[in-house]
Amino acid sequence: MAEIVIVQSIKSVWTKKSRGGKLAGLRNAVAESFTIPLQNLTSNESFIFHAIVYDESNNFVSPVINSVGVIEGARLETGCVRVEQASGRVLVSYEYSGARCGAPERAKWPGASVGQSFELLPNECGRVVYNGRFSGNHWWYEKRVMNVGRFAQPLEQSFTRSRPAHLIDDTATLW
Repeated sequence: MAEIVIVQSIKSVWTKKSRGGKLAGLRNAVAESFTIPLQNLTSNESFIFHAIVYDESNNFVSPVINSVGVIEGARLETGCVRVEQASGRVLVSYEYSGARCGAPERAKWPGASVGQSFELLPNECGRVVYNGRFSGNHWWYEKRVMNVGRFAQPLEQSFTRSRPAHLIDDTATLW
């Protein structure tokens, strides 16, 4: 298997029903890394996306979505995180946007943006964590954990066996 980049997105979604009490405890117990289902990968896949979603419909007991797919191209953008492969490099970027990441505003002044990035070396992984409040027909909240790894020979436990080499944490107090 050639070098592979794996992006694991863990999203927890809830409403005011789970802001406090027992459901908040269950929501907060959702892990920030999971094993990677590698059994269906072939030697020519180089960019894999593993999506895991938890919500209050089943009290955060198990994922309502747990899927793996191949990313075409050398760039993935989901929420406030972008992962790019170019010239033998893997760059992970976080840039806050209220529309994509939710309230409250992270910028210190109007029009400012909050952004951070890191480069992954071979056999390294990093993590981006952020949360937000969204509104439409109703209000809801999301916590996103993005684990990104660059591996010569990935293991199912690549994200669970050690701490990430890089961490961007932009969690805010949600009300």
